[in-house]
Amino acid sequence: MRAALKFAPTAWRRRWWVLAPVCLAWALAMSSRTAAWTDLSLVFTLVGSAALYRIAIPGSASALAAGVGRIAIVWLLTLAFFAVLASLLFVVFLSSAYAVASAGVGFDASDVRTWAPAVDDRGRVVLAVVAVIGLSLLSWAMTRVALASAATVATGRVRVLSAWPLTRRIGWSLLGARVAIGAPAVGVAVLAIGAPRVGGAAMAPGAWMLSALAGLIIGGVWLPLNTGLMAYIYGRRANP
Repeated sequence: MRAALKFAPTAWRRRWWVLAPVCLAWALAMSSRTAAWTDLSLVFTLVGSAALYRIAIPGSASALAAGVGRIAIVWLLTLAFFAVLASLLFVVFLSSAYAVASAGVGFDASDVRTWAPAVDDRGRVVLAVVAVIGLSLLSWAMTRVALASAATVATGRVRVLSAWPLTRRIGWSLLGARVAIGAPAVGVAVLAIGAPRVGGAAMAPGAWMLSALAGLIIGGVWLPLNTGLMAYIYGRRANP
């Protein structure tokens, strides 16, 4: 965390021309709530991530354009990895829900409408525990490949699952650090998205302020902190 906090001022001093558009794009995305601005914000974040990794990892093997392309591939592969794991988690949850419902009163396997009412309070507790454990394991697994972008920029080769060993024995602690860095951005973004509108599509002044704050925190705080954290950990794990 100290390395991440130390990198943030350096990122702004050397790459302010990248971070400023990212902040603005996310502020507009939070205020407009349209897919077009969200997609554009992701593109700016992709470019910003590649630019920051190049200064966070000395001697990186990727030029800016190549780094952007490789990190884009990393993001897509990571998304596919997430989709597979989430699908498995969903199957486990559905199986648990069916098992809990089948033990309840009024359950009829041939009538789907009886399944949900058959889940009693104890069954809901069981499902809540299954969901919490499943989401925790999913978050841990995604954290195990969190160094993929840093490893890709450093080596000049796309790495996703091959970055898994780099987080051996630090998965849960790294997850905690990522949550600490990302929680403020997620919290403010949720508030900005849920801010009330007045006069149809018009936003209240407070909503504009929340959107601007969300953009600043996502692009100006979270992005450099996350990049600094991952680059530092990659440097320690790849060159012990």
